[in-house]
Amino acid sequence: MSTTTITATHLTRIAPSLDAEARETAHAKVDMSAPEAARIEAFVEAYLIALARSLGHDSAGECASGEEWAPAGWLAGDWRAIEEAVEVLEATIDDSDRRALWAAYEGA
Repeated sequence: MSTTTITATHLTRIAPSLDAEARETAHAKVDMSAPEAARIEAFVEAYLIALARSLGHDSAGECASGEEWAPAGWLAGDWRAIEEAVEVLEATIDDSDRRALWAAYEGA
C-alpha cells in the first residue's frame, strides 16, 4: 500500500497522538520478526486502513434509524482525517491505496 519516510523514533514520538483504536489495530497486524523498515510500512498501512474503517463506522452510526450506510463519497471531515494521518505518518498514497481506503470506509 503506502510508502513512508517516517523513522521508528519519530513514529514512537507521535504514537500517543494517533487514533488509539486504529493504532492498536495496526499494532496487532505488524509482524514483529520483520525488519524494522517492513514493520514501519506495515504499521502505516494497517493504521490508515483501520482509521478509514473506524471513520466509516462512526459516520455510519450517524445514520437515521432504519437508514443504511451507503456513502456516495467521503464525508469531508473524514477524508481530511485521512489526509492528516498520511501527512503525520510521512506517507504517500496512490490510487490503489485510495481504493483500499475507500473500501474500508464504505464497508464499515
